[in-house]
Amino acid sequence: FAIQKTLGAFEENELAYRVAADSGSLTFDLKVNSTPEGAAIQYRRRGDLYKTNSEGTNSTISSLPFAIWTVRVHIPGYEDQEIEHDPFRQRDHVINVILTSKGN
Repeated sequence: FAIQKTLGAFEENELAYRVAADSGSLTFDLKVNSTPEGAAIQYRRRGDLYKTNSEGTNSTISSLPFAIWTVRVHIPGYEDQEIEHDPFRQRDHVINVILTSKGN
């Protein structure tokens, strides 16, 4: 088990270096869309506190360092959604969320 965990970490690092090298950058832009639009966006890396994006949904969070990010989408009257974005495996860097009304 310990060997698998160690090798998995090496594979993750290799993938991260390859993606950064292929993109020519250490950062990426993440587009966050929702239906309905205009929801508040918070985002964080594992272990960090949430940051708030100054714009609502149907906007872009710019210059995120390559890392796995959790994005929370909130609009009053709807269930909050949390989505994890892995830029190493999800190359489109777009999150689309359909929010569900509370009580449905």
